[in-house]
Amino acid sequence: MRHRFTLGQQIGHWTIIGLPDGEPEHKNKIRCRCVCGTIRWIYRQTLTNGTSRSCGCRRHERANAQQIAGKEKGKRVISSIHQAHLAPKYAGFGRKVNRNSTTGVPGVSLIPTSSKSAPPRYRAQINVNGKQIHLGCFESLEDAKQARKAAEQHYFKEKAQKAAHIKENTKGDKS
Repeated sequence: MRHRFTLGQQIGHWTIIGLPDGEPEHKNKIRCRCVCGTIRWIYRQTLTNGTSRSCGCRRHERANAQQIAGKEKGKRVISSIHQAHLAPKYAGFGRKVNRNSTTGVPGVSLIPTSSKSAPPRYRAQINVNGKQIHLGCFESLEDAKQARKAAEQHYFKEKAQKAAHIKENTKGDKS
């Protein structure tokens, strides 16, 4: 049995403002407005089973004091880093490894070969100010790792030290 929706009906923080008018792409969706003013097409099922209660603007209502304090501290740290002009230029230093990485090293990839008997080759690269810089092709993974590390030190060492200093100074903040 299908749930009947009416204009103006409130479900969670959503208010129904439109029903599908024969539009195939919206046949299973309802036009809704959140209490914050966001308007979206929401699937009927998520409205009836309660998985969509708002656009996300009310997510913080369930947060405890420690979570709120951590979020505020994070905002202060990021704001300080941005004010010091360290981001986004700083973003390439100390990156986590992508889960799809074939080498396990950021910025180092395996070059595909057409022959199975050919030895593997590795490409090293780094992104600086939105530009990709090719560091070279190497016969061994260790050589490619060293080239990447040297490039990180060359391009990002000063910025990394400034960012670490800012993070260290905000560690003692309790509020």
